[in-house]
Amino acid sequence: FSVRARGARSGRVAVACHFASCVASWQQNALAAASAMVDSLLVAASKALRELTASEHALLWLPPVCYIVLVPICRLAMQSKTLANTILSLRGMHNALLAIYSAAASVSAFQALSKRPLSVHGMLCEPVEPMPWMVYTWYVSKLYEWGDSVLLLAAGKGLTSLHYNHHMTTATVVASHFVGRAVRTSIFDIPLLLNAVVHTMMYAYYWWPSLLLPVKQLLTQMQILQHVTVLAAILYTTAVWSSEPSRCDINPFANGLSLSLYLMYLVQFLLFYFSAYGRKSRAPSASKAE
Repeated sequence: FSVRARGARSGRVAVACHFASCVASWQQNALAAASAMVDSLLVAASKALRELTASEHALLWLPPVCYIVLVPICRLAMQSKTLANTILSLRGMHNALLAIYSAAASVSAFQALSKRPLSVHGMLCEPVEPMPWMVYTWYVSKLYEWGDSVLLLAAGKGLTSLHYNHHMTTATVVASHFVGRAVRTSIFDIPLLLNAVVHTMMYAYYWWPSLLLPVKQLLTQMQILQHVTVLAAILYTTAVWSSEPSRCDINPFANGLSLSLYLMYLVQFLLFYFSAYGRKSRAPSASKAE
């Protein structure tokens, strides 16, 4: 009996050792593949940046610089109650225009996606048809959204780190997916559709909060889901591109930038959500995140 028991224990030990060896080997291979993917992404991103013209670099980098300058100027200007009240009188129009535009952008993005193969690869990696109106108006809308910050400052409210970081960088994220290219990247349409749908509801809520109050918490949940989905799309397209660049029409610099910023947005949205709607939150705060 003792001999059989020792044999059984030896067998279990051998199986455990084999399993541990397989896991270690898998981890080593996964790390090597990830490292190779990051290296190829960095090399290609650096090359893509070097090939941009001065005007294309301006589309990328001027928005955050301008936003950083705009905020303190607005804080100073809003010390004038007359100016602040005048700005606040435009709040309804501002939110209505963004709700209407976001709805139109949602329709445009849906139409663009409907022309592509109905598969994950088709929606994210296949080359797209030119739609310059949709691309450039979406970029300009990210600058127009700075009006959110101006309205908050006019109301005497501060800007959260989520609001500040988001409004400062979104135009750059959008630009990174079309500068230096004849058409936008293949991943462009999915984030646009998700963001436009959320913005349609969000700005409609800000336009008419008494009517749409029940969807307030749902909006933040949708924003979190949007960022998780976009991050998954970025990882998928990057992996496909790394295995064979011709199989996915992306910009490696745009994907790398989007990955880092979307991770930041997601973390900050989660922190905001648990702060505003967590069980221990006694007084939920209303913060204009997007």
